[in-house]
Amino acid sequence: MKSRYLKLLAVSLILTGMILIGLETHKTITVLVDGEAQTVQVFAFNVTGALRWAGIAITTEDQIDPAADQWLTDGQGINITRSMQAEIQADGKHYSLNTPERLPANLLAMAGVRLFPHDQLLVDGEEAPLDERLSSDRPHSIQVKRAIQIQLTDGTDSKIFYTTAATLGQALEQNGIQLHTADRISPPAGMSLDGDQWRKPLQVEIKRSRPVQ
Repeated sequence: MKSRYLKLLAVSLILTGMILIGLETHKTITVLVDGEAQTVQVFAFNVTGALRWAGIAITTEDQIDPAADQWLTDGQGINITRSMQAEIQADGKHYSLNTPERLPANLLAMAGVRLFPHDQLLVDGEEAPLDERLSSDRPHSIQVKRAIQIQLTDGTDSKIFYTTAATLGQALEQNGIQLHTADRISPPAGMSLDGDQWRKPLQVEIKRSRPVQ
């Protein structure tokens, strides 16, 4: 009889403990993933357990706040910023980053790349500002096109300007400098300005044609 009583008591204590653990671990939390919120019911003590219960996978590169091993309280929120792949090209070098960082300015800083005045920033082939927030749903390519200083002698006039144009002719056109058929220009207008070979100012001279008297 006593043995049976002890068994019932043991079972009762175990069930009570399980109920208490269930009450302690049950929480309603809000998970924010890249700005999208969802409210979930979980049975977990810490962030990792809550995300596992909610079926939300994370990687070591993702940014999680609070930290993955931190204990949770009911009603608490978890903010996840997914990592993304960024491929950076600048000065003839290539940098590959897998990071939750979203701003091109910070991505360039992480790669040790400086952007100077007049340089052009291209994100996925399009000109973009440094503070444009990138999405995490796909990889991104970032390219820095260095500006070239043009030192122009146009007859008796001199002018200095910067350009990221593909050719010398385009650079002149973008700066409002028109060439006529009989004008002579050195180097030629079709010369490519792409690439990283331009470390020094480019000397350009235009000799204007004169009308026949």
